[in-house]
Amino acid sequence: MLTTRRSLVALVAICGALVLNAFVLSPLWILAPAEAFSDTVAIAAFPWSQRISWLLLTLLIPVIPAVLRAGGRGTPPAWVGPLVQITLAAQAATHFVQGFVMAWLLPLAPEVIDLTTDGGALQIALFTIWLSFLVVNVLFAVTLWRAGHSRVGAGLMMVGAVVTPMFGPFGAGLLALGLTVIAVGALRSRTAAPERVLSPTTL
Repeated sequence: MLTTRRSLVALVAICGALVLNAFVLSPLWILAPAEAFSDTVAIAAFPWSQRISWLLLTLLIPVIPAVLRAGGRGTPPAWVGPLVQITLAAQAATHFVQGFVMAWLLPLAPEVIDLTTDGGALQIALFTIWLSFLVVNVLFAVTLWRAGHSRVGAGLMMVGAVVTPMFGPFGAGLLALGLTVIAVGALRSRTAAPERVLSPTTL
């Protein structure tokens, strides 16, 4: 069983890795010249950054409820945690598609990959998930703010969520940075408080 403190420590570590992935590895493919999206997928840094994002977001899902229960102004509504977890799972799925499925398709049918920017069902599905990610994470940030967490962290989360559909990893990096600030603040506020064991329904 994970304690709230251990979950927060794990959350800080995961979000820190997300920030590094966003601002260190991702620019290697974002700034590289490419005429089509399939050219971007062919850059070695692209699938690796997507796979790392998939892994880290998947690891984030079970520990995210800890930050919801560490605020200074009560516990947020019970539905917020599951909604955020579902959204994280959907976002992780987009990274899985880009990191594994597109890498598999690249030598077989690169034109299918280019349909993600020129139209098609895959583009619609990905954009729908990204839009949901934006809305839910703005709501998540507001919820954390109202629960007494860092306003700076919540502000970074909101800005990151809003710009993620346009700037991709850079927006996600800002969001992860904001969540890191909030989790670190929650850890500091709990140093004098006894650890509370999370129930199975919160993991």
